[in-house]
Amino acid sequence: MILVCPSHVKDALKLIYIPHIQTVPEAGVGTRCEFCRNRAKYKLFNYSQQRKHIKQVI
Repeated sequence: MILVCPSHVKDALKLIYIPHIQTVPEAGVGTRCEFCRNRAKYKLFNYSQQRKHIKQVI
C-alpha cells in the first residue's frame, strides 16, 4: 500500500503491479504522501495481495 498526494499518483502507479486506488478519508491519521510528505488523498494498493490474505484468514 502506498499513500500519495494528487501530484504523485502517476509515480506511484509505476511502482505497483495491477494497482487499485481508493480515496483517503479526510480525518485519516498518518496520511502523508510517501514521496513528498504532504497530505495524501489517495491510497494505492495491490488487490491480489489483500485477496490472498483474506483467503488465509477464512
